[in-house]
Amino acid sequence: MNKKISLMALALLAGAAFVSSCTDDDESTPVREESSLIRFYTGTTMGSSVHFQDMPSTSSDTVYVRAAKANSSNFDIVFKSDFWGDATFENVSAKKVDGVYQLSDTEGTINMPQRRPGVEEVTYKDYPATLKGSTIRLQGGQVSAFDFVIEANLGERAGIYVLELKNN
Repeated sequence: MNKKISLMALALLAGAAFVSSCTDDDESTPVREESSLIRFYTGTTMGSSVHFQDMPSTSSDTVYVRAAKANSSNFDIVFKSDFWGDATFENVSAKKVDGVYQLSDTEGTINMPQRRPGVEEVTYKDYPATLKGSTIRLQGGQVSAFDFVIEANLGERAGIYVLELKNN
């Protein structure tokens, strides 16, 4: 009888150990504050170039900040504009300094439309680009300001275009 009770107590202890080891890990995993950067940003893009004056500003352009495929602690940045084209920057890091996230300068490409006077058809061409000096400010988990800066090198004739998307 003692042997039977001892076996039951041992089984009960083993079951208790098993149940206590199966906790919900999600509750203890801290949520990274940087995850609040993941979202769509819509704003106005201002273009500038030393070769061209009076470049238009465009509204309702977007930047999508998403978790990077290459490194889960970094981000991919996708810029989309009907006028300026699309740019992608992968594996961008974000560092918080005085309440502002500074995004790392990152090389990427921009696929810009090639518009010619008197020609309706628009073609597209890839150019090297750099995400440079970009920032996101959060207050209480909400975005209070953002500034995405893209430098695109369009070659010797056109030079460097600087595109800056900010809050509307």
